[in-house]
Amino acid sequence: MIRFFLSLIIVAAACSASFSQKDISEIFTGIEKISISTSSSDCILKKGASDAVQVDLEHNYSGSYDPDIYKEGNRLVIKERFERNSSVRGSGTWTLTIPDDLDIRFNSGSGSLEASDLNFELDMNTGSGYIELSAVKGELKFNTGSGDITLSKVDGEFDANTGSGSFKVTDAKGDLRFNTGSGNVRLRAVIASVSANTGSGNVNDVNMSLTGRSSFNTGSGDAIVTLTTSLKHDINVNSGSGDAEVDFSGNVISGLVEMKANKKNGRISAPVEFDEVEEIDQGSGRWNQKVVKKTAKLGSEDIRIRISTGSGTARISK
Repeated sequence: MIRFFLSLIIVAAACSASFSQKDISEIFTGIEKISISTSSSDCILKKGASDAVQVDLEHNYSGSYDPDIYKEGNRLVIKERFERNSSVRGSGTWTLTIPDDLDIRFNSGSGSLEASDLNFELDMNTGSGYIELSAVKGELKFNTGSGDITLSKVDGEFDANTGSGSFKVTDAKGDLRFNTGSGNVRLRAVIASVSANTGSGNVNDVNMSLTGRSSFNTGSGDAIVTLTTSLKHDINVNSGSGDAEVDFSGNVISGLVEMKANKKNGRISAPVEFDEVEEIDQGSGRWNQKVVKKTAKLGSEDIRIRISTGSGTARISK
């Protein structure tokens, strides 16, 4: 019996050793660029009170984990390294306390990113991690295979792509471009020019003021845009098999209105008197289909308002 308990103690000690935690905390100066490469560790970026960069790591990876951290000119490099052919378990989080105006490159297999209260440039690629930014400003690019992207109180140029993740954006300004294969796009309290595209998700809960030419497209979901101010720029709202709608919320409808819907399965609904109604051929061969096109010139704005659907309803609401 004593030997049995001694064996249990030895096994427990071995397991504890294999997941021994070796945290890191270092400070670097003269940094203008940061390159981070992780396998599955997350990254948190937060605003510091000085020009120095502080790097903190907390992890419980197994013993083969040995990251590289070094300075190369004005660039800080962080690379995770694991012993080849080893079985690695555990998780880690890199927390970087940084000044404004840095150029950040973050690449990860499945790690996520959180950042707040920063002005910076960011280029991020991750396989399945999520991205969450709050109160940030700058030029930001994201690519993720299946992670969601959440932005709040942001200002700048955003170019985001995900295979099956969704976008949720609140209180944003600037130039926004979103592409997802099967996720949803939600935009609330946005003042920006927007390009939002999804293959099979919805583009809805969109409440915004457009500052430039914008487009909203979905293959099989609904695309519904609510305008909080008068429209001064071209807009294109399209759905392959769902509804496509622009709600003017009491604002004046002014511009060249063009609405399309499949003659057999689609419908057009608008509180306007159209100048022209025609049937056009779209596609060729067995893919040819009849489309109803309605146009009207309203007001004095020199802009185009395009709304179209394949088998849903193309709609204008006041």
